[in-house]
Amino acid sequence: MADKHEVVVAFDVLLRGAAGETIPTVETIDQFRPPQKAVEFCVRWLSRHGATCHRADFSLACEMPLDEFERLFDLKLQRGESAKSRAAAAAAPSISVPTELAPYVEQITITPQPEMFG
Repeated sequence: MADKHEVVVAFDVLLRGAAGETIPTVETIDQFRPPQKAVEFCVRWLSRHGATCHRADFSLACEMPLDEFERLFDLKLQRGESAKSRAAAAAAPSISVPTELAPYVEQITITPQPEMFG
């Protein structure tokens, strides 16, 4: 678990779905879900590298300390308050999918921090 003062990066991992011959519909959506074996591989791999992962139907919601995230994905993110804004997250550099995850992962994106109103 991260220290309360440590900067944590939240990110989403879009998993590749099973290929289907039909267009997904409410009735056929289950056949497009990522294979469970692929989901488990990605969770284990990311966990070994310091991420905490939460499974969703077609993706993983993850978080890890900023320093570890930058090392794992070989990039540098902006630090400070502005890095928490939606605009900063949208302008974040493209994240390359590590070779080990490439067969199972379509895309990795930084999750924008929610903005507080009031």
